[in-house]
Amino acid sequence: MNSDDGDADEKPVRVLRILADGDHVLTEVEVPQDHVLHRAVSLWTVHDGEVVEAREYWTGPGQDPAPRWLAGFVKPLAAD
Repeated sequence: MNSDDGDADEKPVRVLRILADGDHVLTEVEVPQDHVLHRAVSLWTVHDGEVVEAREYWTGPGQDPAPRWLAGFVKPLAAD
């Protein structure tokens, strides 16, 4: 989906993880753009080889600090 948008200046999307179970697929990707590294987790529903539903959550290293109550259980997302 990301490779056929016609924008030749875009850097390639780096796939970090793909998990699939039946019709449900989860992907984790990095999308470099200008001076920002975006990370996205996408939840896909697939029927007969076609995506019929999708939901995505985007963030970037250092952009979303943990809430104070959760800070003891998480560590900051670092750029690779």
